[in-house]
Amino acid sequence: MRLYRALRTLLLLLGSTGTRLGRGSAINEHSVALVKSYENDTVLLPCHVEDLGLQTRVRWYRGGVLLADSEEEPGGSANASESSSRVKMWGNRSLEIVQVRPEDSGEYVCQASRPEPWGHVTQVHQIQVMYPASSKPVPESGQVEVSLGEEVVLECETHGVPKPSLAWKFQGEELPVLTSGQKLKIHATNRSLAGLYTCEASNGIGEPAAANIELRIKHKPEVRSESAWLHTAPGIRAQLDCRVTSWPEARLDWLFDGEPLARSQRLLRYKQEAAQEDNSQIHSLVIRSVRAQDLGTYACRASNEL
Repeated sequence: MRLYRALRTLLLLLGSTGTRLGRGSAINEHSVALVKSYENDTVLLPCHVEDLGLQTRVRWYRGGVLLADSEEEPGGSANASESSSRVKMWGNRSLEIVQVRPEDSGEYVCQASRPEPWGHVTQVHQIQVMYPASSKPVPESGQVEVSLGEEVVLECETHGVPKPSLAWKFQGEELPVLTSGQKLKIHATNRSLAGLYTCEASNGIGEPAAANIELRIKHKPEVRSESAWLHTAPGIRAQLDCRVTSWPEARLDWLFDGEPLARSQRLLRYKQEAAQEDNSQIHSLVIRSVRAQDLGTYACRASNEL
């Protein structure tokens, strides 16, 4: 690993040498040497200066802020700003930045000031810190509601260098390539489109990053009896089940022969989530010990705010 790091630093140095600052040299200050690095690596930016005996003063800047000055400390070490613990100027006037972070990306300017008649010359480097993709849902809650028949846009915010590509999944299954992008437009014509959507960002560095968005489609309740007939007899325990699909969650009432069913200690009512991820619930009515007067027609009636 140490050899690999050393070779990478050497390659960065060779790949960004740029123009040598010599006596009477003319520098194109708009020429920028691009240095690519991975997060937490060490970057060495060269500033080649000949004739250091000419009382050449070298300063490094970033965004107009002084990072290092060869005259501030004997021996040429740097006095940087808040990142001084990670920034150092060596005796050959190269600038070293250790454990680079994404916020270290940007332009770095080496300025060599010399006595007249030479004046000063500059050399510009640009650091691009590459780091893995990240993804988060918009909104951060990861929950989106839309009414049946409306259009909705699902969105994920991604970060990373290089710029990540984004792929979408629905209930774990990949969606067609034409839906790739930070936004996914859906026409909620069917409540079956409700469920878990996943945006997966990747840029070739590290593992892909995934974020989930739960889409809920508001619609009126749909009720289905699990069994149209139930054969029983006095003294036997009987259970009636109704499956209710609704969003928002529905309120359910039981009817007996067309009339609201009175509550009784013999009657137990409860609900549980259905196995399918379609906002379904199973509402059950349990008759502890059937009597003759319990025989008849039962119905379940559901309602919500829509």
